[in-house]
Amino acid sequence: MTTITFEREYNAANCVRSLISVTEALSDLIARENSALNAGRAEEIRPYQAEKARLAASHARSIKTLSANRAAFCAVEESLLIELRTLTTDFETRLEEQQALMENPADATA
Repeated sequence: MTTITFEREYNAANCVRSLISVTEALSDLIARENSALNAGRAEEIRPYQAEKARLAASHARSIKTLSANRAAFCAVEESLLIELRTLTTDFETRLEEQQALMENPADATA
């Protein structure tokens, strides 16, 4: 029996686009959670947890892939890198907000 091996060329730009997409989706989901937490409706975030875990795992895989191929990553169009940096900053801000909301839930509705 013959085994066929497919070689897929690594494409850093596509990996960055994938990371942008995942970061955007994860950031939007966290924003919805933060809205619910700010309104004192923590129970509303429960349905998001499976999707959040899936997106977080995908996000981690994308970062790991890009980290392992730094030379290719450096050759990516500057506009993609700027978009990724902007989305990452927004994502981190939302995460910080969520951490504060989770640590001090009484402040959420105040």
